[in-house]
Amino acid sequence: MSETAEITATDARITEMLLMELVEAMQARGALKREDIAGALLRMEWRASLADDMAEDGDITHHLERAALSVAEWEERFGLPPELHTLRKAHQDWAGSGRSGPNPLYPDQVIELYEQK
Repeated sequence: MSETAEITATDARITEMLLMELVEAMQARGALKREDIAGALLRMEWRASLADDMAEDGDITHHLERAALSVAEWEERFGLPPELHTLRKAHQDWAGSGRSGPNPLYPDQVIELYEQK
């Protein structure tokens, strides 16, 4: 790996660490709930899969693979298995029904789903 690529990868990892620490502080203050974090992670994972699907000229991309690794790391740090399961199921049901209505991973839909519980 070239020195520039190593620096870029290190910068990205440090930014991810900072984001995780900020999210934890916001959760501790009550500004975020676990379902908010899970919803954001699954939206990121979904968008990563779209980025891989839209890669031009058949380029091999690894957005989804890297996103899944991030989700796993955040899932463990924040104890998110129940929220991730619930939201994944809602998203699969939405996709299976022809994507009618708003995506259940959107923030307002996550809030609505958890207010019903």
